[in-house]
Amino acid sequence: MSDAKKLRFFYIFLLVWAILLVGIPSIFYTVLPLDTTEAIMWCNPPELGNAKHPPLSGWLAGLFDLIFGHSDFGMYFLSQVMVITGFVYLYRLCREYFSVAKSIIAVLLQTYVLFYCADSPKFNANLPHLMLWPMMSFYFVRSLRTDKMCCWILLGITGGLSVLSKFFGGVPLFAMFLYVLCTKKYWNLFRRPGPYTAFLFFVMVLTPYLIWLVHYDFLPFTYIADRVTEEAEPMAWYYPLFVLAGGLYPVLPPLGVLLIMQDKPFRTIFGFFRNREWGKLRPSAPEEFRLALFLFLTPLLILVFLSFCGADIDLMWTFPIYVINGFLLMALWKEDASDSEFKRIFFVTLVFFVVLQAVDIYRALYQTRTRGHFNVREMAEYSDRFYREKTGEEQIRFVYGDLWHAGNLGHYLPYHPLAGSFDDHYDMIRFKEQFERYPVLGIVSREEDKKHLEALTEQKLEWIRETFVFHAPYGKDKAMWLFFTIIPPAGEASAEKEKTTSSAL
Repeated sequence: MSDAKKLRFFYIFLLVWAILLVGIPSIFYTVLPLDTTEAIMWCNPPELGNAKHPPLSGWLAGLFDLIFGHSDFGMYFLSQVMVITGFVYLYRLCREYFSVAKSIIAVLLQTYVLFYCADSPKFNANLPHLMLWPMMSFYFVRSLRTDKMCCWILLGITGGLSVLSKFFGGVPLFAMFLYVLCTKKYWNLFRRPGPYTAFLFFVMVLTPYLIWLVHYDFLPFTYIADRVTEEAEPMAWYYPLFVLAGGLYPVLPPLGVLLIMQDKPFRTIFGFFRNREWGKLRPSAPEEFRLALFLFLTPLLILVFLSFCGADIDLMWTFPIYVINGFLLMALWKEDASDSEFKRIFFVTLVFFVVLQAVDIYRALYQTRTRGHFNVREMAEYSDRFYREKTGEEQIRFVYGDLWHAGNLGHYLPYHPLAGSFDDHYDMIRFKEQFERYPVLGIVSREEDKKHLEALTEQKLEWIRETFVFHAPYGKDKAMWLFFTIIPPAGEASAEKEKTTSSAL
Protein backbone atom coordinates (compact mmCIF):
# COMPACT_ATOMS: atom_id res chain seq x y z
CA MET A 1 0.00 0.00 0.00
CA SER A 2 1.45 3.37 -0.99
CA ASP A 3 2.00 6.20 1.49
CA ALA A 4 -0.51 8.35 -0.42
CA LYS A 5 -3.22 5.71 0.07
CA LYS A 6 -2.42 5.42 3.77
CA LEU A 7 -2.73 9.17 4.10
CA ARG A 8 -6.14 9.05 2.38
CA PHE A 9 -7.29 6.53 4.99
CA PHE A 10 -5.94 8.87 7.67
CA TYR A 11 -7.86 11.87 6.30
CA ILE A 12 -11.04 9.77 6.10
CA PHE A 13 -10.59 8.82 9.75
CA LEU A 14 -10.19 12.47 10.79
CA LEU A 15 -13.29 13.41 8.79
CA VAL A 16 -15.39 10.65 10.39
CA TRP A 17 -14.05 11.69 13.79
CA ALA A 18 -15.06 15.32 13.26
CA ILE A 19 -18.53 14.50 11.89
CA LEU A 20 -19.43 12.17 14.77
CA LEU A 21 -17.91 14.08 17.69
CA VAL A 22 -19.37 17.40 16.54
CA GLY A 23 -22.66 16.05 15.18
CA ILE A 24 -23.75 13.67 17.95
CA PRO A 25 -23.69 16.15 20.88
CA SER A 26 -25.07 18.95 18.68
CA ILE A 27 -28.08 16.82 17.66
CA PHE A 28 -28.83 14.76 20.76
CA TYR A 29 -28.05 17.09 23.68
CA THR A 30 -30.00 20.20 24.59
CA VAL A 31 -27.54 21.97 26.89
CA LEU A 32 -23.79 22.57 26.98
CA PRO A 33 -21.53 20.93 29.60
CA LEU A 34 -20.68 22.83 32.78
CA ASP A 35 -17.05 23.66 31.94
CA THR A 36 -18.00 24.87 28.46
CA THR A 37 -20.62 27.20 29.90
CA GLU A 38 -18.08 28.56 32.35
CA ALA A 39 -15.55 29.21 29.58
CA ILE A 40 -18.14 31.26 27.68
CA MET A 41 -18.90 33.26 30.83
CA TRP A 42 -15.22 34.16 31.17
CA CYS A 43 -15.34 35.97 27.83
CA ASN A 44 -18.60 37.84 28.33
CA PRO A 45 -17.20 40.47 28.43
CA PRO A 46 -13.61 39.59 27.40
CA GLU A 47 -11.16 39.73 30.29
CA LEU A 48 -7.42 39.23 30.79
CA GLY A 49 -8.04 36.71 33.56
CA ASN A 50 -10.44 35.04 35.97
CA ALA A 51 -10.33 33.54 39.42
CA LYS A 52 -9.56 29.96 38.31
CA HIS A 53 -7.40 29.69 35.20
CA PRO A 54 -5.50 31.83 32.72
CA PRO A 55 -7.72 33.34 30.03
CA LEU A 56 -7.00 31.44 26.78
CA SER A 57 -9.82 28.88 27.09
CA GLY A 58 -12.27 31.72 27.74
CA TRP A 59 -11.01 33.72 24.77
CA LEU A 60 -11.36 30.73 22.44
CA ALA A 61 -14.84 29.89 23.74
CA GLY A 62 -15.98 33.50 23.39
CA LEU A 63 -14.56 33.80 19.88
CA PHE A 64 -16.19 30.61 18.57
CA ASP A 65 -19.43 31.39 20.40
CA LEU A 66 -19.55 34.71 18.55
CA ILE A 67 -18.52 33.27 15.16
CA PHE A 68 -21.18 30.54 15.28
CA GLY A 69 -23.97 32.78 16.52
CA HIS A 70 -24.06 31.48 20.12
CA SER A 71 -24.94 27.96 18.96
CA ASP A 72 -23.93 24.78 20.77
CA PHE A 73 -22.48 23.54 17.49
CA GLY A 74 -19.75 26.16 17.71
CA MET A 75 -18.54 24.89 21.07
CA TYR A 76 -18.43 21.26 19.95
CA PHE A 77 -16.67 22.33 16.76
CA LEU A 78 -14.07 24.25 18.81
CA SER A 79 -13.32 21.15 20.89
CA GLN A 80 -12.62 19.05 17.81
CA VAL A 81 -10.49 21.78 16.25
CA MET A 82 -8.27 21.36 19.31
CA VAL A 83 -8.24 17.56 19.04
CA ILE A 84 -7.71 17.24 15.28
CA THR A 85 -5.03 19.93 15.18
CA GLY A 86 -3.28 18.00 17.94
CA PHE A 87 -3.58 14.80 15.88
CA VAL A 88 -2.03 16.52 12.86
CA TYR A 89 0.89 17.85 14.90
CA LEU A 90 1.42 14.47 16.55
CA TYR A 91 1.64 13.00 13.05
CA ARG A 92 4.16 15.69 12.05
CA LEU A 93 6.20 15.02 15.21
CA CYS A 94 6.31 11.31 14.47
CA ARG A 95 7.28 11.94 10.86
CA GLU A 96 10.50 13.48 12.16
CA TYR A 97 11.51 9.96 13.22
CA PHE A 98 9.16 7.37 11.72
CA SER A 99 7.54 6.28 8.46
CA VAL A 100 4.13 7.43 7.28
CA ALA A 101 2.53 4.17 8.48
CA LYS A 102 4.01 4.35 11.98
CA SER A 103 3.14 8.04 12.27
CA ILE A 104 -0.52 7.38 11.38
CA ILE A 105 -0.63 4.44 13.80
CA ALA A 106 0.70 6.73 16.55
CA VAL A 107 -2.36 8.96 16.07
CA LEU A 108 -4.74 5.99 15.91
CA LEU A 109 -3.41 4.68 19.23
CA GLN A 110 -4.24 8.02 20.87
CA THR A 111 -7.95 7.30 20.43
CA TYR A 112 -7.77 4.45 22.96
CA VAL A 113 -7.39 7.10 25.65
CA LEU A 114 -11.12 7.48 26.35
CA PHE A 115 -10.77 11.16 27.14
CA TYR A 116 -10.44 11.79 23.41
CA CYS A 117 -13.64 9.93 22.50
CA ALA A 118 -15.86 10.50 25.54
CA ASP A 119 -14.86 13.82 27.10
CA SER A 120 -13.25 15.88 24.34
CA PRO A 121 -16.60 17.44 23.23
CA LYS A 122 -16.76 19.08 26.68
CA PHE A 123 -14.57 22.10 26.02
CA ASN A 124 -12.60 23.21 29.08
CA ALA A 125 -9.17 24.54 30.03
CA ASN A 126 -7.57 21.13 29.31
CA LEU A 127 -8.68 20.96 25.66
CA PRO A 128 -6.20 23.52 24.25
CA HIS A 129 -3.40 21.35 25.65
CA LEU A 130 -4.46 18.50 23.36
CA MET A 131 -3.44 20.84 20.53
CA LEU A 132 -0.65 22.89 22.10
CA TRP A 133 1.42 20.08 23.68
CA PRO A 134 1.96 18.27 20.33
CA MET A 135 2.66 21.65 18.71
CA MET A 136 5.28 22.49 21.33
CA SER A 137 6.87 19.06 20.97
CA PHE A 138 7.03 19.35 17.18
CA TYR A 139 8.56 22.83 17.19
CA PHE A 140 11.01 21.74 19.90
CA VAL A 141 12.24 18.85 17.74
CA ARG A 142 12.44 21.09 14.67
CA SER A 143 14.37 23.65 16.69
CA LEU A 144 16.88 21.03 17.85
CA ARG A 145 17.32 19.62 14.36
CA THR A 146 17.43 22.80 12.28
CA ASP A 147 18.17 25.61 14.77
CA LYS A 148 15.91 27.80 12.62
CA MET A 149 14.82 31.00 14.30
CA CYS A 150 11.19 30.60 13.13
CA CYS A 151 10.99 27.25 14.94
CA TRP A 152 12.35 28.72 18.17
CA ILE A 153 9.87 31.60 17.91
CA LEU A 154 6.94 29.22 17.37
CA LEU A 155 8.11 27.11 20.32
CA GLY A 156 8.05 30.20 22.55
CA ILE A 157 4.62 31.29 21.31
CA THR A 158 3.00 27.86 21.68
CA GLY A 159 4.60 27.47 25.11
CA GLY A 160 3.19 30.82 26.21
CA LEU A 161 -0.26 29.94 24.88
CA SER A 162 -0.12 26.61 26.72
CA VAL A 163 0.48 28.40 30.03
CA LEU A 164 -2.28 30.87 29.12
CA SER A 165 -4.68 27.95 28.98
CA LYS A 166 -3.68 26.36 32.28
CA PHE A 167 -0.65 26.81 34.53
CA PHE A 168 0.23 23.12 34.17
CA GLY A 169 0.82 23.82 30.48
CA GLY A 170 4.33 25.04 31.29
CA VAL A 171 5.45 21.57 32.41
CA PRO A 172 6.33 20.31 28.88
CA LEU A 173 8.72 23.25 28.52
CA PHE A 174 10.40 22.17 31.75
CA ALA A 175 10.63 18.61 30.39
CA MET A 176 12.25 19.91 27.20
CA PHE A 177 14.76 21.90 29.23
CA LEU A 178 15.67 18.79 31.23
CA TYR A 179 16.04 16.81 28.02
CA VAL A 180 18.53 19.32 26.60
CA LEU A 181 20.47 19.36 29.88
CA CYS A 182 20.70 15.55 29.84
CA THR A 183 21.73 15.33 26.17
CA LYS A 184 25.35 16.42 25.71
CA LYS A 185 25.17 16.99 21.97
CA TYR A 186 22.65 19.82 22.50
CA TRP A 187 24.63 21.75 25.10
CA ASN A 188 26.06 24.05 22.47
CA LEU A 189 22.53 25.40 21.89
CA PHE A 190 22.94 27.54 25.00
CA ARG A 191 25.63 29.47 23.12
CA ARG A 192 23.23 30.30 20.32
CA PRO A 193 20.37 32.85 20.27
CA GLY A 194 17.56 30.34 19.54
CA PRO A 195 16.62 29.25 23.09
CA TYR A 196 16.77 32.81 24.39
CA THR A 197 14.59 34.02 21.53
CA ALA A 198 12.04 31.31 22.38
CA PHE A 199 12.08 32.45 26.01
CA LEU A 200 11.64 36.08 24.96
CA PHE A 201 8.53 35.27 22.90
CA PHE A 202 7.25 33.07 25.73
CA VAL A 203 7.46 36.03 28.12
CA MET A 204 5.94 38.42 25.56
CA VAL A 205 2.87 36.19 25.19
CA LEU A 206 2.43 36.03 28.97
CA THR A 207 3.18 39.69 29.79
CA PRO A 208 -0.41 41.07 29.66
CA TYR A 209 -1.61 38.25 31.89
CA LEU A 210 1.30 38.71 34.29
CA ILE A 211 0.36 42.39 34.64
CA TRP A 212 -3.24 41.34 35.35
CA LEU A 213 -2.04 38.87 38.00
CA VAL A 214 -0.05 41.56 39.80
CA HIS A 215 -2.97 44.01 39.62
CA TYR A 216 -5.37 41.49 41.18
CA ASP A 217 -2.96 40.09 43.79
CA PHE A 218 -2.48 36.74 42.02
CA LEU A 219 -6.14 35.85 42.46
CA PRO A 220 -6.01 32.41 40.73
CA PHE A 221 -3.35 31.23 43.18
CA THR A 222 -5.78 31.97 45.99
CA TYR A 223 -8.27 29.68 44.25
CA ILE A 224 -5.61 26.97 43.83
CA ALA A 225 -4.64 27.22 47.51
CA ASP A 226 -8.31 26.93 48.48
CA ARG A 227 -8.71 23.82 46.30
CA VAL A 228 -5.70 22.20 47.96
CA THR A 229 -6.57 23.10 51.55
CA GLU A 230 -10.39 23.11 51.57
CA GLU A 231 -11.62 20.25 53.74
CA ALA A 232 -8.14 18.79 53.50
CA GLU A 233 -7.68 15.36 55.03
CA PRO A 234 -4.47 13.37 55.52
CA MET A 235 -3.79 11.26 52.44
CA ALA A 236 -3.28 7.52 52.78
CA TRP A 237 0.35 6.38 52.40
CA TYR A 238 -0.50 4.65 49.14
CA TYR A 239 -2.18 7.67 47.54
CA PRO A 240 0.88 8.70 45.46
CA LEU A 241 0.99 5.13 44.11
CA PHE A 242 -2.66 5.50 43.16
CA VAL A 243 -1.85 8.73 41.28
CA LEU A 244 1.07 7.01 39.52
CA ALA A 245 -1.12 4.07 38.52
CA GLY A 246 -3.85 6.42 37.36
CA GLY A 247 -1.31 8.18 35.17
CA LEU A 248 0.11 4.98 33.67
CA TYR A 249 -2.96 2.87 32.98
CA PRO A 250 -4.06 4.74 29.79
CA VAL A 251 -0.84 3.52 28.17
CA LEU A 252 -1.91 -0.12 28.51
CA PRO A 253 -4.91 -0.32 26.10
CA PRO A 254 -3.04 1.15 23.10
CA LEU A 255 0.02 -0.95 23.98
CA GLY A 256 -2.17 -4.07 24.01
CA VAL A 257 -3.67 -3.18 20.63
CA LEU A 258 -0.22 -2.54 19.19
CA LEU A 259 1.11 -5.92 20.34
CA ILE A 260 -1.92 -8.02 19.41
CA MET A 261 -2.21 -6.51 15.93
CA GLN A 262 1.33 -7.57 14.98
CA ASP A 263 1.87 -10.09 12.17
CA LYS A 264 3.26 -12.53 14.75
CA PRO A 265 1.73 -11.30 18.00
CA PHE A 266 2.91 -14.02 20.40
CA ARG A 267 6.50 -13.89 19.22
CA THR A 268 6.35 -10.09 19.38
CA ILE A 269 4.93 -10.05 22.92
CA PHE A 270 7.47 -12.47 24.35
CA GLY A 271 10.27 -10.85 22.38
CA PHE A 272 9.20 -7.45 23.71
CA PHE A 273 9.81 -8.52 27.30
CA ARG A 274 13.04 -10.42 26.53
CA ASN A 275 14.67 -7.73 24.43
CA ARG A 276 17.61 -6.42 26.46
CA GLU A 277 17.71 -3.14 24.63
CA TRP A 278 14.41 -2.13 26.29
CA GLY A 279 14.99 -3.92 29.59
CA LYS A 280 15.80 -0.52 31.08
CA LEU A 281 16.45 3.00 29.88
CA ARG A 282 20.08 3.51 28.91
CA PRO A 283 21.93 6.59 27.66
CA SER A 284 22.42 4.76 24.37
CA ALA A 285 18.64 4.44 23.84
CA PRO A 286 17.42 5.99 20.57
CA GLU A 287 16.81 9.72 20.68
CA GLU A 288 13.06 9.51 20.08
CA PHE A 289 12.52 7.11 22.98
CA ARG A 290 14.48 9.26 25.43
CA LEU A 291 12.59 12.37 24.29
CA ALA A 292 9.22 10.59 24.64
CA LEU A 293 10.11 9.47 28.16
CA PHE A 294 11.03 13.01 29.22
CA LEU A 295 7.81 14.45 27.77
CA PHE A 296 5.63 11.72 29.29
CA LEU A 297 7.20 11.09 32.69
CA THR A 298 8.07 14.64 33.75
CA PRO A 299 4.47 15.91 34.16
CA LEU A 300 3.38 12.59 35.64
CA LEU A 301 6.14 12.57 38.25
CA ILE A 302 5.37 16.19 39.14
CA LEU A 303 1.78 15.18 39.90
CA VAL A 304 3.02 12.24 41.98
CA PHE A 305 5.32 14.61 43.89
CA LEU A 306 2.40 16.97 44.56
CA SER A 307 0.39 14.03 45.89
CA PHE A 308 3.28 13.25 48.27
CA CYS A 309 2.97 16.83 49.49
CA GLY A 310 -0.70 16.26 50.31
CA ALA A 311 -2.39 17.71 47.22
CA ASP A 312 -5.62 16.03 46.17
CA ILE A 313 -4.89 15.23 42.52
CA ASP A 314 -7.80 15.14 40.09
CA LEU A 315 -7.05 12.48 37.48
CA MET A 316 -8.52 14.81 34.83
CA TRP A 317 -5.33 16.82 35.20
CA THR A 318 -3.34 13.90 33.77
CA PHE A 319 -5.20 13.78 30.43
CA PRO A 320 -2.90 16.16 28.50
CA ILE A 321 0.03 13.89 29.41
CA TYR A 322 -1.33 11.25 27.05
CA VAL A 323 -0.94 13.36 23.92
CA ILE A 324 2.50 11.77 23.68
CA ASN A 325 1.23 8.16 24.04
CA GLY A 326 1.42 7.31 20.37
CA PHE A 327 4.90 8.81 20.00
CA LEU A 328 6.13 6.84 23.00
CA LEU A 329 4.72 3.55 21.72
CA MET A 330 6.15 4.05 18.23
CA ALA A 331 9.55 4.65 19.80
CA LEU A 332 9.22 1.22 21.44
CA TRP A 333 8.31 -0.43 18.13
CA LYS A 334 11.66 -0.87 16.40
CA GLU A 335 10.50 -2.23 13.07
CA ASP A 336 8.38 -0.48 10.47
CA ALA A 337 4.70 -1.40 10.13
CA SER A 338 3.75 -3.82 7.38
CA ASP A 339 0.71 -3.19 5.20
CA SER A 340 -1.22 -5.95 6.96
CA GLU A 341 -0.42 -4.52 10.41
CA PHE A 342 -1.43 -1.04 9.30
CA LYS A 343 -4.75 -2.29 7.90
CA ARG A 344 -5.58 -4.31 11.04
CA ILE A 345 -4.82 -1.46 13.42
CA PHE A 346 -6.71 1.04 11.28
CA PHE A 347 -9.77 -1.20 10.97
CA VAL A 348 -9.90 -2.17 14.66
CA THR A 349 -9.50 1.47 15.72
CA LEU A 350 -12.24 2.66 13.40
CA VAL A 351 -14.63 -0.04 14.65
CA PHE A 352 -13.75 0.77 18.28
CA PHE A 353 -14.41 4.47 17.70
CA VAL A 354 -17.74 3.94 15.88
CA VAL A 355 -18.97 1.52 18.58
CA LEU A 356 -18.18 4.11 21.28
CA GLN A 357 -20.17 6.73 19.40
CA ALA A 358 -23.09 4.31 18.95
CA VAL A 359 -23.10 3.78 22.71
CA ASP A 360 -23.14 7.54 23.23
CA ILE A 361 -26.12 7.89 20.86
CA TYR A 362 -27.98 5.19 22.80
CA ARG A 363 -27.30 6.96 26.10
CA ALA A 364 -28.38 10.29 24.60
CA LEU A 365 -31.67 8.79 23.45
CA TYR A 366 -32.60 6.65 26.45
CA GLN A 367 -30.75 7.88 29.56
CA THR A 368 -31.94 11.20 30.93
CA ARG A 369 -29.05 13.28 32.21
CA THR A 370 -29.41 16.67 33.86
CA ARG A 371 -26.36 18.13 32.12
CA GLY A 372 -27.34 16.75 28.78
CA HIS A 373 -31.12 16.98 28.51
CA PHE A 374 -32.17 19.79 30.83
CA ASN A 375 -34.88 21.96 29.24
CA VAL A 376 -32.74 25.07 29.36
CA ARG A 377 -34.86 27.06 26.88
CA GLU A 378 -37.96 26.67 29.05
CA MET A 379 -35.90 27.91 32.01
CA ALA A 380 -34.69 30.88 29.96
CA GLU A 381 -38.25 31.86 28.97
CA TYR A 382 -39.46 31.58 32.58
CA SER A 383 -36.50 33.65 33.86
CA ASP A 384 -37.15 36.40 31.30
CA ARG A 385 -40.84 36.54 32.22
CA PHE A 386 -40.11 36.49 35.97
CA TYR A 387 -37.62 39.34 35.68
CA ARG A 388 -39.94 41.56 33.62
CA GLU A 389 -42.85 41.02 36.03
CA LYS A 390 -40.76 41.80 39.11
CA THR A 391 -38.75 44.76 37.84
CA GLY A 392 -40.63 46.24 34.87
CA GLU A 393 -37.39 46.10 32.87
CA GLU A 394 -37.50 44.86 29.28
CA GLN A 395 -34.43 42.64 29.46
CA ILE A 396 -32.24 41.01 32.10
CA ARG A 397 -28.99 42.95 32.38
CA PHE A 398 -27.12 40.60 34.69
CA VAL A 399 -27.64 37.08 36.12
CA TYR A 400 -25.86 35.98 39.29
CA GLY A 401 -25.99 32.61 41.01
CA ASP A 402 -24.64 29.10 40.70
CA LEU A 403 -22.29 28.58 37.81
CA TRP A 404 -24.25 26.29 35.53
CA HIS A 405 -27.68 27.92 35.65
CA ALA A 406 -26.44 31.52 35.55
CA GLY A 407 -24.15 30.60 32.66
CA ASN A 408 -26.97 28.84 30.83
CA LEU A 409 -29.12 31.96 30.98
CA GLY A 410 -26.26 34.08 29.70
CA HIS A 411 -25.82 31.70 26.76
CA TYR A 412 -29.38 30.67 25.86
CA LEU A 413 -31.38 33.87 26.34
CA PRO A 414 -31.64 35.51 22.89
CA TYR A 415 -30.04 38.77 24.04
CA HIS A 416 -27.25 37.03 26.06
CA PRO A 417 -27.11 39.01 29.31
CA LEU A 418 -23.97 39.16 31.41
CA ALA A 419 -23.69 36.25 33.84
CA GLY A 420 -21.61 35.73 36.98
CA SER A 421 -21.06 32.92 39.45
CA PHE A 422 -20.64 33.14 43.20
CA ASP A 423 -17.95 30.44 42.80
CA ASP A 424 -15.77 32.99 40.97
CA HIS A 425 -14.49 35.67 43.38
CA TYR A 426 -13.46 37.88 40.47
CA ASP A 427 -17.07 38.22 39.31
CA MET A 428 -17.86 40.44 42.31
CA ILE A 429 -15.11 42.77 41.07
CA ARG A 430 -15.75 42.84 37.33
CA PHE A 431 -19.54 43.16 37.67
CA LYS A 432 -19.47 45.82 40.37
CA GLU A 433 -21.36 48.31 38.19
CA GLN A 434 -24.20 45.85 37.54
CA PHE A 435 -24.62 45.18 41.25
CA GLU A 436 -24.69 48.90 42.07
CA ARG A 437 -26.96 50.22 39.30
CA TYR A 438 -29.37 47.50 38.15
CA PRO A 439 -31.71 44.88 39.59
CA VAL A 440 -29.97 41.51 39.23
CA LEU A 441 -31.63 38.15 38.59
CA GLY A 442 -30.45 35.60 41.15
CA ILE A 443 -30.72 31.87 40.45
CA VAL A 444 -29.61 28.84 42.50
CA SER A 445 -30.56 25.18 42.75
CA ARG A 446 -29.94 24.42 46.45
CA GLU A 447 -31.22 25.77 49.75
CA GLU A 448 -27.70 26.37 51.08
CA ASP A 449 -26.88 28.40 47.98
CA LYS A 450 -29.73 30.80 48.83
CA LYS A 451 -28.00 31.63 52.11
CA HIS A 452 -24.66 31.88 50.39
CA LEU A 453 -25.99 34.38 47.84
CA GLU A 454 -27.63 36.48 50.55
CA ALA A 455 -24.35 36.55 52.48
CA LEU A 456 -22.41 37.68 49.43
CA THR A 457 -24.87 40.46 48.54
CA GLU A 458 -25.53 41.36 52.20
CA GLN A 459 -29.28 41.43 51.58
CA LYS A 460 -32.31 39.45 52.70
CA LEU A 461 -33.94 38.21 49.50
CA GLU A 462 -37.38 36.90 48.57
CA TRP A 463 -37.24 33.61 46.65
CA ILE A 464 -39.60 31.85 44.25
CA ARG A 465 -39.25 28.12 43.60
CA GLU A 466 -40.08 26.72 40.17
CA THR A 467 -39.95 23.08 39.01
CA PHE A 468 -38.76 22.05 35.56
CA VAL A 469 -39.38 18.61 34.05
CA PHE A 470 -37.18 17.25 31.27
CA HIS A 471 -36.22 13.94 29.68
CA ALA A 472 -34.17 12.28 26.98
CA PRO A 473 -36.13 11.64 23.73
CA TYR A 474 -37.00 8.11 24.90
CA GLY A 475 -35.99 8.40 28.54
CA LYS A 476 -37.79 8.81 31.84
CA ASP A 477 -38.86 12.19 33.17
CA LYS A 478 -36.56 13.92 35.60
CA ALA A 479 -37.43 16.99 37.66
CA MET A 480 -35.33 19.84 39.01
CA TRP A 481 -36.43 22.82 41.04
CA LEU A 482 -34.68 26.17 40.90
CA PHE A 483 -34.89 29.22 43.14
CA PHE A 484 -35.27 32.69 41.59
CA THR A 485 -34.95 36.12 43.19
CA ILE A 486 -34.36 39.76 42.32
CA ILE A 487 -31.30 41.33 43.94
CA PRO A 488 -31.97 45.08 44.30
CA PRO A 489 -29.22 47.50 43.24
CA ALA A 490 -26.68 47.90 46.03
CA GLY A 491 -27.35 51.62 46.20
CA GLU A 492 -31.10 51.12 46.74
CA ALA A 493 -30.50 48.36 49.27
CA SER A 494 -28.12 50.58 51.23
CA ALA A 495 -30.61 53.49 51.25
CA GLU A 496 -33.42 51.18 52.38
CA LYS A 497 -31.24 49.83 55.16
CA GLU A 498 -30.42 53.36 56.38
CA LYS A 499 -34.13 54.29 56.26
CA THR A 500 -35.08 51.25 58.33
CA THR A 501 -32.37 52.04 60.88
CA SER A 502 -33.51 55.68 61.17
CA SER A 503 -37.13 54.61 61.68
CA ALA A 504 -36.10 52.24 64.44
CA LEU A 505 -34.23 55.03 66.21
